[in-house]
Amino acid sequence: MTHPRFLSFSRNGRHGYGLAVEGGVTDVSARHGETWPTLREVIEAGRLVHLAKESEALKPDFALDEIRFEIPIPSRSSISALT
Repeated sequence: MTHPRFLSFSRNGRHGYGLAVEGGVTDVSARHGETWPTLREVIEAGRLVHLAKESEALKPDFALDEIRFEIPIPSRSSISALT
């Protein structure tokens, strides 16, 4: 397995996450979004490597120019200043 390149994106008004692959993006969230809505939940569940291996043989669902890149790991909490 090569180094997986996970990304978060929006497309046609829908937010998701996937893998950048040769020829485009594999939409991992379309397959696992009910279980893990964002990459944050995938990481918290310890399933990042599992999903990368499972998805490596899949064909791209759409081209990179069809998505808008979003913040890779959305935050649940606000950022607070240190004093």
